Amino acid sequence: MNRSFRKVETEAVVVLNKKLSETFFEISLEIPLKCLSSFIPGMFCMLSVPSKLLRRPFCIYKLNKNILSILYKVTGEGTKYLSSLKKGENLSLFYPLGNGFPVDEFEGKTLYLCAGGTGIASILPLYNFKDKDCILTAGFKNNSDLLKFLKNKKNVFISTDDGSTGFKGFVTDLLINLLKKERPSVDKTLICACGPLEMLKDLVKKVKPFGFKVFVSLEERMACGTGLCMGCAVSTVDGYRLVCKDGPVFDSKDIDWTKLDR
Repeated sequence: MNRSFRKVETEAVVVLNKKLSETFFEISLEIPLKCLSSFIPGMFCMLSVPSKLLRRPFCIYKLNKNILSILYKVTGEGTKYLSSLKKGENLSLFYPLGNGFPVDEFEGKTLYLCAGGTGIASILPLYNFKDKDCILTAGFKNNSDLLKFLKNKKNVFISTDDGSTGFKGFVTDLLINLLKKERPSVDKTLICACGPLEMLKDLVKKVKPFGFKVFVSLEERMACGTGLCMGCAVSTVDGYRLVCKDGPVFDSKDIDWTKLDR
């Protein structure tokens, strides 16, 4: 069930830009009180710095009163510039956008969450939203890439590509191992995932024999965030849909995975 939220475009002030690991940062923005809205996990915002940073999508991490926080990973020039912003500098903010995870379906269900790389930014808000009945599997390249605070969280399982922390290998295999071990009820379990396209394809393929319902948050480049530019179209069983407007969260069975490629 999609909910309607008031969309707001405003100037926001940086109050914190903290380094969490070698590659991950958390930036917190102060929003004018008259521009407050709300969100559900999986929704995103668009950020830009006049003449410096093109409008880019970022998942909303937290919204505490009038402080909106974003968890991001430095992957290119845009996010590198974002990491250099200091307290007191301004950003243009457009939020909340897209459709998040179907929280109305979560009642009485246990969530198995799977995050790969930058996908942790979309999955952590979901973990914080429903931590009592939630198991999080998170994959990182190595220990330097790892968000250290996750080690102290309950029901969190870590994988690294090089085995420097936790399970060595793909986070999808870590999740499958847990499902085989714990054998949760199909009727009382949902899987939610975000990460690189190949990871999501692998996850959907490996989970299919279990029969669990899987929701995925797709990572796509976009320019507008509202569906006007049509730059983030993906093929579904019902035709093309826009990640920014119809997603970024989709039921995995609705995606035509054979036509999704990079």
